[in-house]
Amino acid sequence: MAKLCDLEIDRTDIVATYENGPNDYDLYCQIMALLNKGLSPYRVGKALRNTRDEVSSVYRKAKAYQKGVLPRCMKGVEKLENNGLLPMNLDNPKLPLWNLLVSANFWRGVRSGDSITSSTNYISVINSDHEEAIKQIFDALGLQFKLAKGIGSRPDYVRYPSERGRLMELTGFSTGRKRYNETLIPMCNELAIASLKDLSTDEQEALVAFLMGRDLMSSLLFFRCKFDETTRISLHSFETKKAAQKQTKAITKLGNQVMPGLEFCSGSKPAHHTETGTYFGRITVVGKQATQEAINKAYFKRLEEVVRRSRQSTVDLNA
Repeated sequence: MAKLCDLEIDRTDIVATYENGPNDYDLYCQIMALLNKGLSPYRVGKALRNTRDEVSSVYRKAKAYQKGVLPRCMKGVEKLENNGLLPMNLDNPKLPLWNLLVSANFWRGVRSGDSITSSTNYISVINSDHEEAIKQIFDALGLQFKLAKGIGSRPDYVRYPSERGRLMELTGFSTGRKRYNETLIPMCNELAIASLKDLSTDEQEALVAFLMGRDLMSSLLFFRCKFDETTRISLHSFETKKAAQKQTKAITKLGNQVMPGLEFCSGSKPAHHTETGTYFGRITVVGKQATQEAINKAYFKRLEEVVRRSRQSTVDLNA
């Protein structure tokens, strides 16, 4: 079973999410290698292609690349690398920060569209605490925070750019409604859970896995739970009762494992939404810390720590 130590997303994985990305990337690497050897754009074209039209096409690209113009797939890769998000693996100090964005998007966000190339990625903002938390995450990831007004009764929201959506596809969850693709837990957290289950996992990996699982659960409480007399949380809606049951069981078990100060209890069976025909699980949270004030305070304290460490790592890399 794959674990967190097996997470390895590099530039070639991102390139593969673009239409014709691998071919464009290979040609770009070939052109740049010859340009760096001192060949002129025309000679690069002659070296790589045979027909007049093909030579002319490569010549134009070589001239553009020589001026710093990048193919579309490389623009996305460069943005992610400049933000320290590639390669994304266990050793990347920004993994915890990225996991907070994944968790916020999972519990309070949308990745709509038929495919990754046409997806629209945004996170709903319900109140001022949500706005402040997402703004801090965006700032630390080098993203522009711009709040957009929700249409009608829908909440306000903030979007993030497509190259982050591509990384989200590979580390979090797929484009489209979660009710259809039956995403129970984001992929990076599935790997974290597998690491926690394996007794042979080394201490450092186990610690990162534990914190990632806890951050997913604290994001659930922060973004989705309304603390009233019942402190009950409604989870995602799914087309099948089985998927709702599986998510409820997985989230309840994870919560009790990584948040020992709280007790997570699940209902006997998923609830049924008569208007949409979907099923969703419900979890009740019990404990002295099961208050809105305590949850918000803990979330912002952890967020501050993750942001501080991610910025320290950026300074170290640029030193």
